[in-house]
Amino acid sequence: MFTVAVAGQQVLVGESISFGGRGSFELQSINGDPTTCTGRYTYRRLPKSKATFNCTNGNKGTVKLVAGEGMSGTGKGMSASGQVQIAFGFSLPELNRQITFPSNTELVIVNNRYSLVPKDTSNDKS
Repeated sequence: MFTVAVAGQQVLVGESISFGGRGSFELQSINGDPTTCTGRYTYRRLPKSKATFNCTNGNKGTVKLVAGEGMSGTGKGMSASGQVQIAFGFSLPELNRQITFPSNTELVIVNNRYSLVPKDTSNDKS
């Protein structure tokens, strides 16, 4: 399942694997540094759903998860470097509605790589 996390200015993308209400994930930074985060999660439609993670840059934390439709969901929590957001199981357009990326940007695919670009506000109603 496509998974994205934002920790401060750091954006990480990768995959999560789920089996029987539990799973694991591995995420790689798209910020141009070699940071990788791995973690495990429990996923139920109860308040006890959570993910824990450890990163190669020393960052670690816990995120409370909220179930979405089907196998999708979001979460917020804290890490050693501040607030963390996570979303999984969404299409890229929906994911951009679920997560707040740094500096009013959104996640796109450019030349087969994930990148942040300025958010398209042409459809915003003022």
